[in-house]
Amino acid sequence: GVGWLSFGGGNSGIIHSLVPKIARLGEDMISIDSEFVSIDAPYFNEASELNFIDGVYYYTYCNDWADHSVGWEEYEGFDVPPACAMAYMTTTTPLVADSWEYKGAYFYNAGQNAQGASGMKWSNNHTHFLKFEGTNYILHHTNLLEDLNGSPDGFRSMMVDYLPMDPETQSIPMTAASREGVNQIKALDPYAVNPGSTMFTSAEVGFTKDASPASISETKGSFVFVKCADFEFGASAFMASVKGKGRIEVRLDDLANEPCTYIEFDNDEYTNVFSNNFAEFDGRMHHIYFVFSDENICLSDWSFIKAEDTPRAEENIREYINLDVNIEDYEEISLSEAVVTGSTPWNNGKDVAQKAVDGNVDTFFDGIEQGWLEIDLLTETEISVIGFAPRKGFIDRMVGGHFYGSNDGESWNEITSVKILPKVGMNYVRLRRTEKYRYIRYSMPEGNNTMCNIAEIKLYKNK
Repeated sequence: GVGWLSFGGGNSGIIHSLVPKIARLGEDMISIDSEFVSIDAPYFNEASELNFIDGVYYYTYCNDWADHSVGWEEYEGFDVPPACAMAYMTTTTPLVADSWEYKGAYFYNAGQNAQGASGMKWSNNHTHFLKFEGTNYILHHTNLLEDLNGSPDGFRSMMVDYLPMDPETQSIPMTAASREGVNQIKALDPYAVNPGSTMFTSAEVGFTKDASPASISETKGSFVFVKCADFEFGASAFMASVKGKGRIEVRLDDLANEPCTYIEFDNDEYTNVFSNNFAEFDGRMHHIYFVFSDENICLSDWSFIKAEDTPRAEENIREYINLDVNIEDYEEISLSEAVVTGSTPWNNGKDVAQKAVDGNVDTFFDGIEQGWLEIDLLTETEISVIGFAPRKGFIDRMVGGHFYGSNDGESWNEITSVKILPKVGMNYVRLRRTEKYRYIRYSMPEGNNTMCNIAEIKLYKNK
């Protein structure tokens, strides 16, 4: 029932700046009801936050970029905090300056982890604690989307990871930002009226500047991807509030699947449009793709109409990629002697097929449309897992790509395909059963007008 204000910033290279301050707010939440008390937060920089957890006040902040080993001997028992990492202090009496105790760093900068460089960009470091349905989370920011879409430096994006804190001991172990974030804990309700900007991700989509933004298609083929909706009672129709001219197709689970329904419209103002029919489908948990036929189509909100009265059989939440593969359980197949060939790289450039097996996810094969690359292992080899990494900044170009296997180089069996957006870095797909192949081929199907981009391919067998 008491409001507090913690603030301060703009310091660098000083271990005891006393820059951060705390004050108690009045009942109106805009007046100050105490003195301004300085917190002696070592190597303070910015990002002050105060949390009250089980009777204890936690003050968190971002330390600066300086050499923190200077003068650190007075903090015996605490590791030297890494550059621009988050640290915390605790007390039960926040207005008593000397009562604040330094507890250590708890969250690396996005560019770092326990092994050193994380592979993500370094950036400023701000966090926020959140407890939801009994689980502690940490909200933070990285420049991950900047890497994905080639934005200028400084494009921060919100992320959420688990926070392994123990309120009983007032301890928060050191953790790092992940690329994957947290697991989905609840399926989306497709029968509710959902804003058009609700999504897991999208391609070539902008947004209106409203309190509840609408999605705007920027080109033909733009799409919005909603992860794991619970169609407990099936669906008989689709309704959307739209404006513009064209068509929105609804595809379940795979961007390449045939639409299960669609709406067509030509209106200058937002209008509710219903689909006329809905193809039958099995199961409850499904990903949803809304695919736009043309540019400047605005999707304000949408919902599905129930088709059945009896609930379908329960299912677990569906992940969007094979995240349950523990690659440490498999043995990587050496490609050092393999023969790698491929289609002509774009503009006859240097980004040839061999770049996809050089062990570096920062290089890539830049094949032309309907491009391909082929790996000849020289002998039939058991394969259990295929690993692949998309080209940074162009992950959507792998959607629709196919992996094939062959033992004669002429007749090919499809092993797997990239049905939804992969993550940056390595993705792993466990095959339904171990197969023996001499040749592995990756290609884009005819009619796909994206470039054949892939940064890395790795093959694994059972240990």
